[in-house]
Amino acid sequence: MMYKISIIIPCFNVEKYIDRCLESILKQQYPYEIIVVNDCSTDNTLEVLDKYKKRIKIISNEKNMGLSYTRNIGLEKATGEYIWFVDADDFINDDALETFDKYLNNQYDLIGFKIQKIWDNNDIKVVNSPVFSETTGEKALINYILNKETFEPSVSYLYRREFWLENDFKFSVGLFHEDFGLTPLVILKAKKVIALDYIAYNYYQSNSESIMRADSYDKMRKKIFDVFIHCANYVEKIEEINMNDYVKSLLGNYIIFTCLRDINKLNEEDTAKYIKQVQELKIYRLLPNGLKNNIKKMSLRINPLIYLKIRSK
Repeated sequence: MMYKISIIIPCFNVEKYIDRCLESILKQQYPYEIIVVNDCSTDNTLEVLDKYKKRIKIISNEKNMGLSYTRNIGLEKATGEYIWFVDADDFINDDALETFDKYLNNQYDLIGFKIQKIWDNNDIKVVNSPVFSETTGEKALINYILNKETFEPSVSYLYRREFWLENDFKFSVGLFHEDFGLTPLVILKAKKVIALDYIAYNYYQSNSESIMRADSYDKMRKKIFDVFIHCANYVEKIEEINMNDYVKSLLGNYIIFTCLRDINKLNEEDTAKYIKQVQELKIYRLLPNGLKNNIKKMSLRINPLIYLKIRSK
């Protein structure tokens, strides 16, 4: 059977949520496949999945490998024309797959849609995102960056599988912020993109977890330094992509700001180390020439913290 959409669901200790996630998909009458990758859950996730084994594909990692590795494994097993990443504690809207159907024959490399955050107490917030008809990846990226709302969550797009494979996209294993490390590049390389005025995805937020428990300093530090690794990867890859100066300026400033925005959370020693790494990377290479960008380049050479002050004005 030829599937239109392969839905990839990474699972780690989600026994409380996976039923809701799977039921939201299985109720839909549509030629899809569900690929669930169990990342060595230590609770009863696998037992819950066993109830659905006749209707889903279950893959189990031999050891806990993290979200990026698990998504990559799911991608290797996917056969659908399009792929959709769905997190196990989230769920999709009842008519999502049928709504997507009329767009799938147009060979869009990327189909964006709206997502909404939903809490235990039924509070709902629709995440602001642009809506546009068919356009190029460059113009789509402009829309997303200028929208001033994060566009990085990989769950908010359908991806044409051949497009993904042709570009050998992979999530970076062992790093936090894996969506930031990949989504802008995927959008930029797409030839045909559309963004729908349709809420397809419910992004679960636990009220008990909404009062964020502070990460340990070591975990927070790793998250910040992982962002730097992603930014270093962008410095290398973006220089290989032909784009106009306006797009390069928008994307460059977006990446640089993301690289620096949490630096104030580091202690003095780590701040000095981080600044040194940014300077050694010559991250200003992400910016094309121009009066405003040249001033920013100079600030990045002297002290990246000056860049943040300039950008805020």
